[in-house]
Amino acid sequence: MSVAQDHFAAKWVGASGGEIPPNSFLEGDYAIGRGHFKDGLHIGYVDKGREGLVIGWGGKEEFLLQELVDHNQTLFL
Repeated sequence: MSVAQDHFAAKWVGASGGEIPPNSFLEGDYAIGRGHFKDGLHIGYVDKGREGLVIGWGGKEEFLLQELVDHNQTLFL
């Protein structure tokens, strides 16, 4: 499953400032997220400690304040 695209198993929920909504796909303090950057939609992870979304771009990390968090009531990673 490419989580940057819409999929029946994923529901994207808007968030900001590192907020991780209940029932998100979590691993420790991180959740799967995606955000818009330079005319594209990019997958990354939401880091509560840094209060935003971290994506890879051009060989380095980029930090976004607005993100969509992958969220589902019954399916967890």
